[in-house]
Amino acid sequence: MRDFTGLWNHPSGHGQRFRIFFFLTLLAAFFSMSSPSLALDFGANKVRYHTDHQWKVIETEHFQIYYYEPCQPLAQTTADIAEKDFVRTCQAFDFVPKTKIPLFVYSTPLEFEETNITPEILSEGVGGFTEVFKNRIAVPMDGSYHEFEKVVHHELTHAFQYDLIYGEGWRSVNLFKAVFVPNWMMEGMAEWNAQHLDAQGEMVLRDAVLNDDVMPLSLMESFDHFPQVYTAYKESQSILDYVTQVYGKGKVTEIFKHMAANQQPDTAVKNVLGVSLGELYNNWHFYMKSQAWSRINGLPAPEKYGEVLEKDVMKSAMSPDGKKLAYLKRTELTVLRLEDKKKEVVLNKPFQTQGSGMSWSPDGRFLAFMAAENGEDKLYLYDLEKKSLQKCKTPGLPVVYSPAWSPDQKFIVFGGFDDVETDLYRYEVATGNTLRLTSDHDTKSWGQYGPDGSSIYFLDEADGKQEIHKMDLNDKGIPVGEPSIIGNDLGSITSLVVRPDALYFTTNLSRKIFNVFETDSKGQHLTQLTRTFADVLSVAPDPGTQKLYAVVYQKGVETLYSFDTADTEKTAWPAELSASEADSFPYICNSFETASKIIAIHPVKEEVKEADLSPALDRDEPEIVQEKKPPVHPPVSVPHLEITEASNIVQLQWPVSGADEDSVESYRIYRSTSAGATFSYLGNTTNTRLGQYVDYDVQDNGSYFYYVTAVNKIGESDPSPLV
Repeated sequence: MRDFTGLWNHPSGHGQRFRIFFFLTLLAAFFSMSSPSLALDFGANKVRYHTDHQWKVIETEHFQIYYYEPCQPLAQTTADIAEKDFVRTCQAFDFVPKTKIPLFVYSTPLEFEETNITPEILSEGVGGFTEVFKNRIAVPMDGSYHEFEKVVHHELTHAFQYDLIYGEGWRSVNLFKAVFVPNWMMEGMAEWNAQHLDAQGEMVLRDAVLNDDVMPLSLMESFDHFPQVYTAYKESQSILDYVTQVYGKGKVTEIFKHMAANQQPDTAVKNVLGVSLGELYNNWHFYMKSQAWSRINGLPAPEKYGEVLEKDVMKSAMSPDGKKLAYLKRTELTVLRLEDKKKEVVLNKPFQTQGSGMSWSPDGRFLAFMAAENGEDKLYLYDLEKKSLQKCKTPGLPVVYSPAWSPDQKFIVFGGFDDVETDLYRYEVATGNTLRLTSDHDTKSWGQYGPDGSSIYFLDEADGKQEIHKMDLNDKGIPVGEPSIIGNDLGSITSLVVRPDALYFTTNLSRKIFNVFETDSKGQHLTQLTRTFADVLSVAPDPGTQKLYAVVYQKGVETLYSFDTADTEKTAWPAELSASEADSFPYICNSFETASKIIAIHPVKEEVKEADLSPALDRDEPEIVQEKKPPVHPPVSVPHLEITEASNIVQLQWPVSGADEDSVESYRIYRSTSAGATFSYLGNTTNTRLGQYVDYDVQDNGSYFYYVTAVNKIGESDPSPLV
């Protein structure tokens, strides 16, 4: 169930992005203490479809697990997960809470959105929260136990953070302590402790680094100004991974405890790491940028393969005759006629976009899809000829997704969650009956009938690992025997389409970048169809041509492309090389074993904040500022330059100490492709305390020569020696 499209545009998202409810929770606590009637009315604007829950509790050594029927099996699993994560979190914080932590479990995201634990309206995609007043954790199950455990661990980290900041027990007075811990530490630490950097986090953060969409830590005190909050979570986590691997285990917790003791963020980082907040960010950013550019070296942009059809598209599906393309864009279902590019919005609904999102019937008349209604997901059939909508009942399944028709048009296979497990089900169109096809703890999605209807292919996820499975059916369409595995170590898969000639799927098998692959029905012959540096998340092959319609993630946006495979660079993959190729490219966002060898780029100039103008809390005496004498001559020349090279990057460094160092206002950098040729002005840096500059505009096989000059109010120094 781990396909990514359409989920990071929400304020919190894909089950891993969360808000901290400081202010609203504080107000709710105040009103509940002041007036019982106000406490009842606060948050009354929430729409609630499930008002008859009878809450029960499971007591463990460190938790009170609250649940309602039929969530008892989920609650017991939650108790086991929470106790295991409790031990790990105690070790991370070197702290053991004395009071039990309340943890509320909701069987679906839609029921979770109705919670009255917080008065705030929860948008779709919020994966959980921990309210500060009573330290209550609330989490929904979205169908994947692997992701659910990470959410529990994330929120448990917040509970520990609140205990260390505000103390345990009743917090009505302690909440007014003037303690400031920035969001990059609160949320980054929760993700870091949950070890929650995966294929999606890698993709989003790599894209942000390549397109200069990451921000300095000084601008990440809150995440409200981020166009995609999820990016802020992943950046914060990655920086803390960098701290752990470069500066040592325990440093992240040490910084947090300094902040919890009321030290300003920059002071806390300096005291623990010996570098400023800006220097920490710049060291991380330089390493990330060099690694990201190295990773995509030699790969073309998606525009090389075709044209853009539409932006902000979450899923697409090709009609059986190849003449129309349906796609989901926010709350719109659109049908595009490919011959003349005419578009028609046929329906508006809050669509469920997990898995396939929708499916054409074999005769091209109906579109099957899922959408939310009255707090539950429903299966719908839309008749394109009559323009009528039919709602199909799937009793006992509050979450349904990823429909696919059978070749004879009698059945629709789909994924469903029954409050315990996520399995495959079959809906019979003529009778409306629903039949369960699988039953185990693994998460299943992207169910697709084989060409003759005698088998079903699907994605199976267990402990975070995904595989393509094939399940054989008897003449009544009932599974027989155990499913077989197609292929070997195919990476993180985000889509699957079955055609008579091949299986098409998108995976990050190559360089940890998602692209389109195809394989035969037995998984013995694997071919990579696209090799773009932008991530291809889903694919809709045209049955009659060589075209592929693909949703691509680039510059923070999901865009629908039309690719012609005649123009793509097909690469055959021997099956035995798949695993070794995948292992040779680790996730760059949490792999910093060699990062200490890379020196920071010139730091981003940070804004001076009001709080920075007052003496630091840990300073005994005010700082004595001496008046600078005006210069009377240009600066002396820079004595020498040092050079550091990475893929498509050259970094220059030079010493800044000297008799006239206080008069230097900037350094200018000049470049030429030959030592004897004319040098051109390249750029400058106004950071006179850190003699560094990074040139990104270089080619791997090119020759470049540089010199640097120092500048003050009087003039410019002589050139430095060439490098």
